[in-house]
Amino acid sequence: MSTISVDQVTPSAGGTATDLVSGLAKAWINFNGSGTIAIRDSLNVTSITDAGTGDYHVTFTNAFTDANYSPVMNGSRDSAGSTDFKVMVLGNAGNALSAGQVNDIRCATNSNAATDASSIWMPAHGDLA
Repeated sequence: MSTISVDQVTPSAGGTATDLVSGLAKAWINFNGSGTIAIRDSLNVTSITDAGTGDYHVTFTNAFTDANYSPVMNGSRDSAGSTDFKVMVLGNAGNALSAGQVNDIRCATNSNAATDASSIWMPAHGDLA
């Protein structure tokens, strides 16, 4: 039987130690999507865009290797009927995800009426470029 002991793992040029752990979120954001949108806190997110009622875009500081990463959406709204609410990623012809951005994060009531969210949370898992 052999044993390998490692004291330090050094990533390739430009990377960080957390890039090596595939289970960690490589980006995440918590933002206010109602009124004047604003990032509350984030990792590897450079900006958000308000594209209309209940429609947002999130741009990454460091892109993923391709569009095959996994963003997870969740959110809430502070209004009557707040349980009648969903957050999803839409896109035309499958272009909702690009290596550098999540396009068309949509918030809607269960009857598909667009609505702004008071809070949106999104981690994204995958490999950084």
